[in-house]
This record gives sequence, C-alpha cells and structure tokens, in this order.
Amino acid sequence: MLLNKKKFDIRCYVLIAKAKPLIALYHDGYLRLSLREYDPNLLTGSEGRIIHLTNAAVQKKHKEFKDKKEETIWDMKRFRDYVVGELGNSKEAFEEMNWKVRKVLSAAVFAAEGRLDHMDGCFELLGCDILID
Repeated sequence: MLLNKKKFDIRCYVLIAKAKPLIALYHDGYLRLSLREYDPNLLTGSEGRIIHLTNAAVQKKHKEFKDKKEETIWDMKRFRDYVVGELGNSKEAFEEMNWKVRKVLSAAVFAAEGRLDHMDGCFELLGCDILID
C-alpha cells in the first residue's frame, strides 16, 4: 500500500505499565512517509534508502527534508480520511484495520509476558512499526 505514491509505516506505541499482572496500554501513533515516490527500480544508494526506509534517521539526511518534513508525518485522522476518501474504503474497514493492529501488538506483548521482570515504579514504552498492505 502506498500513500500519495510513497511508502509508509505506522509508528505506534505500547506502554507496559505493569508486568505482573500484565497491564499494557496502546496508542494509535502516527504515520511516517518517505520523501520520494516509490520506485521499485531504485533499490540502492542514498535515494533508494530515502524511497524505501521511512524512519526519520534516514529521511532527515535528504536535502529536501527541511522543506518537506511536514509531508512525511501524518496523524491517524489524516490517514483515515485518505483511506476513506481517496481509496473509497469504509470507516468500518479502517476501524477493523486498527483492531487488527492492536491484536498483533497484543500478541507480541503476550508472547513476551513470561520474560518481563516486575519492578515497582517502572514501566516500558515500546515503539512498534507496522506495515499495511
């Protein structure tokens, strides 16, 4: 899936507030888009990295980043409006996608539950990257 012909991912967060009993909170996060339009023929070099890797550490090295920085970050409302308005999906389909993202994150947290150490007064904040196709 591309947004305005650009690759993207969703950066969302899981806060593990307590390990035992497990208490985890989810935040929708935001989208990170590449500066350049997707080109399957350009896979290597600095331009290839800008096209295919959406994280800010890569994008900020591009000469156009300062001018186009705001184009590389979308909030979830803008994403929903694009998916519903531009792509013709229903709001229900968008909410189902959000539910599936939360389900994946929950599965990841439950898979690690036995390895989490209980420490009073401490928490873990996990940044999670999600790709949608």
